[in-house]
Amino acid sequence: MNIKSRVHRTIRNFNNYHEMIGSNFDFRDLRFKKNEICYGIYENVPDEKNERIVVTSMGLYLFEKGIWAFVSYVEIESLKLDSNKEEIEYITLLLKNGRTFFLPVRGRNRQYKDIFEFSRFLNRVISDLSR
Repeated sequence: MNIKSRVHRTIRNFNNYHEMIGSNFDFRDLRFKKNEICYGIYENVPDEKNERIVVTSMGLYLFEKGIWAFVSYVEIESLKLDSNKEEIEYITLLLKNGRTFFLPVRGRNRQYKDIFEFSRFLNRVISDLSR
């Protein structure tokens, strides 16, 4: 299954996620790669740029401390979630080069935290790309 379909099935209905069609987000400080498609933005804090996640066809961009950090889906070896489900706020991405990337996902809809569906999205994408 392609990444766009995974986005559509798992994260597009989050309250904090906004599809790019018809959006008014400003990306002047973010440079996409050639042929990269931006699907949407996940805002950890609505209307705040810090910790904003941009979901694309090639990976994720995280705005943190004034800069955009990029992690490609193909770089991700695996991911971990904290065992304390009540306080969990980060997905730990273990990269193939041995580095670790912490991805904050703080939103929720009523009783469920977005982090669990976001991690499911990433697990599915990793699995699709490894086939």
